[in-house]
Amino acid sequence: MRAIGLWERMLKSRVTYETLFWLPGINPYWASRLSWLQSQQADTFAVLFNRRVDPMRAWIVNDDDLRFRHSFLTSRSQRLMQLFRLLWRPKSGQIVTFHFDPWLVVLLLARLRGVQVYFYVERTWDTWIRRRVWSEVSKHLIFRSASGFLVPGRDAADWIRQYAPRADCHLLPHAVDVGRLRAAGAERSSENGIVRFLYLGRFIQEKGLDELMSCFETIGHRRDWTLTLVGEGDMYERLVRFAQNFPVGTVRVRGFVQAEQLPSLLSCYDVLLFPTRGDPYGLVINEAMASGMVVASSDHAGEVTKRLGIGYGQERGYIFKAFDVDDFRKVVLSIVDSWPHARRLGTYAQEFAEKELSLTMWTDCVRHLQSLLLCKPKGDSCACLED
Repeated sequence: MRAIGLWERMLKSRVTYETLFWLPGINPYWASRLSWLQSQQADTFAVLFNRRVDPMRAWIVNDDDLRFRHSFLTSRSQRLMQLFRLLWRPKSGQIVTFHFDPWLVVLLLARLRGVQVYFYVERTWDTWIRRRVWSEVSKHLIFRSASGFLVPGRDAADWIRQYAPRADCHLLPHAVDVGRLRAAGAERSSENGIVRFLYLGRFIQEKGLDELMSCFETIGHRRDWTLTLVGEGDMYERLVRFAQNFPVGTVRVRGFVQAEQLPSLLSCYDVLLFPTRGDPYGLVINEAMASGMVVASSDHAGEVTKRLGIGYGQERGYIFKAFDVDDFRKVVLSIVDSWPHARRLGTYAQEFAEKELSLTMWTDCVRHLQSLLLCKPKGDSCACLED
C-alpha cells in the first residue's frame, strides 16, 4: 500500500524535475550514488523503481538509505497502465532507464510527447547471454528510437552501435564510495610474505569459478598464498569440497557480505580475482581498486582494459584470457613471485579510482549531462566525457 501511495503522489504531483531515472530495483550502489546526487543537486531528479528487491541478489537496503524522491511500480499486471499514465503526462524533460525489456517500447510514447529518452547500456557477452530473436529485434527497434545512450566506456559504445549505428553515446562511468574504501584499505597489513587472494561475487559457473578451481589445483599447495571465496550461489557446496583439498586455512569459503561490511572485508586481502566468462562491467573491480588491492581479471569484463590501464600507457592490474586456465595460472604465479611489482600496480589502481571512479566524479558527470542533453548552457567540462 505504501508503494501505491508513493506512486499516486508522484503521478498527481505538480512538481516537475529535469530527469527521471528508471531502475529495475534497489541496490546499495544506486542508493549511495543517488543520495549523493541529491545532496549536491537537490530536487532536480526523481527515481522510479520496478521493484523493491532484486530477486537475484541478497542485498539489504533500508528506506533511510533512499534520501531522494522515489517511487515504485506496483504489480506487473498494472505496470503498463501505470507507465502509460506517467509517460502521457511527463513531468520531466528527460528519462534515463538503466535496464532493458521488450515492453520498454512504451517509452516511445514519451518520445512522441517530446521527452528525451536515454538508455544506460553495458556490453553483454555471447558466452553468458542467450540471444533470442524477439529480444534482438526489440533492441533494433527501441534503440534506434532512443534519443541517445549513456555508457560506462568504449566497450559498451561499440556494442550498442551494432543495433544503432548512429547512436549518440555519452560517458557516465560507474562510481563507488572511494573515500570509505580507501580509508579502510589504509589499515591493510601484510602477512609475512603470504599473498592473500580474494574472489567476491556470485557462486555460479558464469563467473569463471571452474577455471579458478582448476587454476589453483594446478598450482597446488604453496606456503606463499591463501584464497578466500565470498558470496552465495549454486556452486557453494562444490567450492567447499574444493577447499577441503588443501591444508586447513589455505582456501576458505564464506557467505554473502552486505555492502556496509565490504570495506573492512577488502582491507583483509591483497588481490582480487575476477575470472568471469562475460560480465557487463564488474563493479567489484572498482571497489577493489579504490581499496588499494591488486586486481587480476579475465578479458571478458566490460571496460576492464581501460580500468586496469592495459594498452592505455600505465598498467594498473592484470588481465588474462577468459576460459584459459594456463593463462590464469601464469598471472597468479606472476603476482606471487613478483609481489613488489604487483603491489605498485595496486597503488596506481587506487590513484585511478580516486580520479575517475568517485561519487564526486559521477555527480559532476550527471550534472554536465543534464545541462548538455537538455540543451542548457554548458557548465564546466567533465573530464570523463572526453574519453
